[in-house]
Amino acid sequence: MHIFIDNYGVKIDVDNGMLRFVSESDEKVLSIKKVKSLHCFQATNITGAAIVLASEHQVPILFYNALGRVECWLWSHKYGNIADLRVKQAFYSQSSDRLVWITLVIEQKIEGQIKNLEWLTTRKQRYGDELKKHIDNLKSIIISMKSGAQTLSKIRSYEALASKQYWDMVFKVLEKHTDATSRIKRGATDSFNSALNYLYAILYGQIEASLLMYGLDPYIGLMHINRHDKPALAFDHIEPFRPWVDRLVMVLMIGGFDSDINYETESDPPRISKAGRKTLIETFFSFMEQRSNKQGKRIRHKDQIHQLSGQLVESLKKYQIPYWEEKNAQSHKIITDNETETDLL
Repeated sequence: MHIFIDNYGVKIDVDNGMLRFVSESDEKVLSIKKVKSLHCFQATNITGAAIVLASEHQVPILFYNALGRVECWLWSHKYGNIADLRVKQAFYSQSSDRLVWITLVIEQKIEGQIKNLEWLTTRKQRYGDELKKHIDNLKSIIISMKSGAQTLSKIRSYEALASKQYWDMVFKVLEKHTDATSRIKRGATDSFNSALNYLYAILYGQIEASLLMYGLDPYIGLMHINRHDKPALAFDHIEPFRPWVDRLVMVLMIGGFDSDINYETESDPPRISKAGRKTLIETFFSFMEQRSNKQGKRIRHKDQIHQLSGQLVESLKKYQIPYWEEKNAQSHKIITDNETETDLL
């Protein structure tokens, strides 16, 4: 199970090899074997023994800020960090070969947007013709992106064009369910964009954890600009999975999520309420455990994230760094020869 701490001052420690959670009103003891992750949304008092126990069982501990973005996370150092893999990742991130991977990732994102628009046609039939037109446009963008000469700027322009058409149609179809009329990434004051941003932030944590599990460096990006304080590769890898969050929030909005219970309009600034956050978190992690078709198999959504990380690892293993292998082999030969001579002496 995934454990979410949304009460201030909860203490987490160890009791006879079990995790013990103590709050002002409650106390629980859980086997570490039943815990898949710990998510702290409020200030938490966690002991070193609890951290070590979680680490030994590969249970990540994530700490979130007020916006739902992961500020810090703790994980075992034994996550498969392979030096050669990260060397290749660094070279690959600066090569033109990465454009193939970027195209694949953006293609999957647009395909997800198409599926969402197709889903909307079954819910909002009076927009059927417009939705079909936008679906066809997105399909055409995929074809153009895959068939044309690939540069990073062109791929980004295709992505931006697809996203604009997608969101324009989403907000038009959902006009009776939200006051939002456009996508707002920062400083959102409406429940729709606030919910999207909140779940995207949680999804970032899942993506970053997956990359680290596979020995990849989240801070060496392929598409987004590398910055010392931003996990650029996580920004890249979240793209195919954004439509998942879009769909979840659409379902909630159509079902009446935008209410006084879930969204505090009187607060400054307006924000998702504690009850609303609980709904979003439960909806998200329930979805992550569900299965859908992927390459002819029924795969859990969270495993599809790991699958993408694994695919990048396989691509990096096959990647040949220009002149690197030859120089490395020559250096190895020199060292080996020297060691032989030393042994003879």
